[in-house]
Amino acid sequence: MSPRPAIFISAVSCELRTSRQLVANTLTFLGYDSDWQEIFGTEAGDLRAMLRRRIDSCKGLVQLVGECYGAEPPAADNQFGRVSYTQYEALYASSKGKKVWYLFLDESFPADSHDPEDPEKRELQRVYRDRLKADARLYHSLGTREGLENSVLKLRDDLTRLPRGVKRWAASIAILLLVSVGLSLWLLQSQHQENQQQQQANQRLDALQAQLDKLQEGVNSFAEVQNKISRQLPNQKPDQLEERAYEELGKQLGLDPVALKEQLPHFAEELRKSPTATSYERANADYVARDYNEAERLALAAAYEAQRSSPPKNSEAVRAFELAGWSAEKRIDYTDAFARFQDAERLTERARDPSEWARVQFGIGMVYYDQGQYSDAERVFREVLKERERLFGAEHADTLETRSQLENALYYQGKYAEDEEQVRILLALKGKVFGPEHPDTLKARNSLGALLFAEGKYSEAEFRAC
Repeated sequence: MSPRPAIFISAVSCELRTSRQLVANTLTFLGYDSDWQEIFGTEAGDLRAMLRRRIDSCKGLVQLVGECYGAEPPAADNQFGRVSYTQYEALYASSKGKKVWYLFLDESFPADSHDPEDPEKRELQRVYRDRLKADARLYHSLGTREGLENSVLKLRDDLTRLPRGVKRWAASIAILLLVSVGLSLWLLQSQHQENQQQQQANQRLDALQAQLDKLQEGVNSFAEVQNKISRQLPNQKPDQLEERAYEELGKQLGLDPVALKEQLPHFAEELRKSPTATSYERANADYVARDYNEAERLALAAAYEAQRSSPPKNSEAVRAFELAGWSAEKRIDYTDAFARFQDAERLTERARDPSEWARVQFGIGMVYYDQGQYSDAERVFREVLKERERLFGAEHADTLETRSQLENALYYQGKYAEDEEQVRILLALKGKVFGPEHPDTLKARNSLGALLFAEGKYSEAEFRAC
């Protein structure tokens, strides 16, 4: 069982299924689990007992009040009369003292496509909406999905107060009644406070949106970062590689790696289920979830979608083909991985975008290397090194990584003299960039010692090892 508190989301499935998922994604980001029941009117029996159990286990309920009435129980309810299942969910939660938030969606709201309801049901829903609006309850009227998402984010303060229970809420109401004599003064002061609170709320919303954007960027960058770390640390265990990947990703995004390791898989899981996410976003989310088959399938779908656009979005297609290639490489299907990188290669031009060309060629070189085709890998890495040195300089991280892979390819071919030349260059460059005692510099020094030993230069190898 998840330690995160749960919020029940009440909505008519045929009309607001997409919007309900959006609310669930936002609640997940805020630290809450979501629960709901899909009801389409074709279910046999009475679902009210099951709904009561689900709602009893939740801390509160968010209801999306749309234009549809939805399916209803086989008989009128003894307590609430004739109501739909969706109406029953909110009424039951309220009767149990649970916090209920009503998010009213007006006629302009982009609902899911659905068959129109008969006039009787439309009238029943209209009466329900009017009755809710007449009650002294908090509700929001919304016309866009962006407004819906922001409204859920604004519930954060209310959500954090849920564990305090109804008694504290009742006590706060009593205090407000006691100070009603000074209402005029309070209104003047509260207006000023409300303005300040609104500013603070806007700042929090901006911060939350920035956090969501960073998590999205983290999901889309995870495959690239993880592959880079695995190349730098080829003998590390999977758990150690994952720790280092989150450290590197946290550094890139400006986020705490420990928090990122906890939040990113949850965010990716919601992204996998989101009907509003693109194929490329869901492919990256599947990669984070280690579902490499699905990641490759969706990445290919994203690549073909980008190519069919008018005009074609070739850069997006290249990125998607690369993700498909890395996904296949994770499955140790090198033939498939090579085909995917070749698909990407056909869309690149060295003269037009040399950085993109070098990135794709590097992927091709790594597939050659993984298959033990070191001569082909050497040939590709030499060209990539030449281009990256020209673009970024010898000390850039991508250039250093390319030289390191070239050095490996030379070593495994037994080209020790050429390899020694590359290792000495690497050692000098890393000593300059990172310092003499940095792990990357020490690793290069150790590589040189091992190479000298392989060449029979034992005394110099011993000196380097020291």
